[in-house]
Amino acid sequence: MVTTPIRTCFISAPAGSDLATLKQALDARNIEVVGLAISMDGTNWAAEIARLLSKVDLVVGILDRDRRSDWTLFELGQAWANNRRILLLAPKGTAEHIPSGLKGITTVRASASNREAIEFALDQLLAAPDRSHEFKGRVMSSSRTLGRRADEILVEARAAITNGEGRRLEVLVEQALREAGVEALASEPGNDRGVDLAVWSDALQPSIGNPLLIEIKTRIVNPDAARRSAAQLFKHLAAAGTRWGLLLYGQGPTTGVLQHAVPQSVLVLSVEELLSGMRLRTFAEVVNDLRNRQVHGMGSSGSD
Repeated sequence: MVTTPIRTCFISAPAGSDLATLKQALDARNIEVVGLAISMDGTNWAAEIARLLSKVDLVVGILDRDRRSDWTLFELGQAWANNRRILLLAPKGTAEHIPSGLKGITTVRASASNREAIEFALDQLLAAPDRSHEFKGRVMSSSRTLGRRADEILVEARAAITNGEGRRLEVLVEQALREAGVEALASEPGNDRGVDLAVWSDALQPSIGNPLLIEIKTRIVNPDAARRSAAQLFKHLAAAGTRWGLLLYGQGPTTGVLQHAVPQSVLVLSVEELLSGMRLRTFAEVVNDLRNRQVHGMGSSGSD
């Protein structure tokens, strides 16, 4: 997984936007904000903005509910054309203003004053694989089945579950995903974000979106425990602006019982079912099948 450092950022926002929280979050991560002091006279400021949009590592766009965002959308289009990484802050009620060509970018359904959402999204971007220079339209995923390797990892996973070794179980799931060709980012040990893994898969983009956030529990004792874990995961889905999460567990009631206790956008699967499914299917096929059963009451190895 290639991670390119983000050192510079251009902010595109309607006039009068409060950028204090966003700039503090960027400064705390040693990301320099450029372009805010561009003079509106003397030089060709439009050309200067275009130059910056082709050079910076990250472009943050801010939409507002007053529909004063036309110039922001124009600048985001320029950034997209230049293969820049983009983070869009779009509060509820602004989704209809996002052009279809930009709907695949990382979008946070929050205002520029929502510190938790902004910090979570920035941390995801800083650690995520950089695809800005990949050829658009190219199939980048190399997902594959695990075959007999799934059984070997499953033996170790069962031991970790029996011994209550939560961190070991997380490492084994991450290892399985990486060996299956899935880009996976693990949270740092002791960094309690309520999410253990964030994974990227081109095959999941049409139906699930990226990243898919994963929480892993060694044991879920009952539906109430599943509900609490799902609520924590759901909060981070909202902060990350992603649509679906996956709750994996070692021991507990059946998947069907637990699935009925959580929001529809949180998928539930046992670690054993995941690894067994990845013997002959890719991770994306397993997750898409789970998602299709949740939404349509049907199984399928592809997206709808």
